[in-house]
Amino acid sequence: MTLFLYDGNNLLHETDDTCLVKAAFTYIPLPYAEVLSQRRDSDSSFYLFDGIRNIRQLTDDTQVVTDEYAFDAFGSLRSATGSTANSHFANASCSLTATILTPDRTPNTASTIATTTPKPESSSPKTQLQMI
Repeated sequence: MTLFLYDGNNLLHETDDTCLVKAAFTYIPLPYAEVLSQRRDSDSSFYLFDGIRNIRQLTDDTQVVTDEYAFDAFGSLRSATGSTANSHFANASCSLTATILTPDRTPNTASTIATTTPKPESSSPKTQLQMI
């Protein structure tokens, strides 16, 4: 099982169920910022974006492109090459906690599991939401 630690807006760490960090992420210091890099084990990857902020490539610490992604005009994944784990991409799975205010403004916390699984050459990714 993979767990995700957020600072409110941005994913900071990816951990296993014993809270051992599997990946750490670096961002531009802004809310809802773009991820700059990830570190898994002893390997670093750096994110490269296009003009509409789709992740187009990942590079290693020597600036060699290790992964590439192509999208159609509507942002759907068309192809992907490479094998670097990438939690900031549409094929990631994550657990989220949402606080919902009831009509009388009292918090009601619910856990939601969101799983998105795109298929290259498909028109759109499949997204499944399940309330626990």
